[in-house]
Amino acid sequence: MQRLENFIYMSTYKHKYFKPYCVYITEKMNNYRTILDNLSNILPVRVTTYSPPYEDYFTFEEKFMQTRKALTRAKNTNNWILQLANVFYLGQLLETGTEEDRNHYASQLTGHYKILTKRTYYIFEIPGVSQIMRTTKTKLSTIRLLSSKEYEDLVLEASNIFQRS
Repeated sequence: MQRLENFIYMSTYKHKYFKPYCVYITEKMNNYRTILDNLSNILPVRVTTYSPPYEDYFTFEEKFMQTRKALTRAKNTNNWILQLANVFYLGQLLETGTEEDRNHYASQLTGHYKILTKRTYYIFEIPGVSQIMRTTKTKLSTIRLLSSKEYEDLVLEASNIFQRS
């Protein structure tokens, strides 16, 4: 593997057309590593956990709408941690709701957000929002750029990390 990396590095140095592809490979590997490092992060020990933007007694529709509003507000204020938390809560709603609710409300999301809600929920399912609040570099784009294999490995790694705790 090291020889291949050296070849790619040398090729990018000598040939201008390989550079964007090499940078893309490096970023993809860094996305996996970034999320894994953030999953392993135990500091700060005490975090202020962001509660769901809805009450338990709300209907599914009200929960969905409130969470989407909170996500929009987080996007408009460039608060990437709250964006992650709200995408997690959307994923939790969709993945734990009835199949009918899941299908109906997931159809209101873009394909981009369908993927993000599912991935974010399953990566952070065991540690929950408190671990999202500890993240230092994981953003929505970091999760979205993972390959399917990397995503599956991260779900497994998260399970392993938090089973030991």
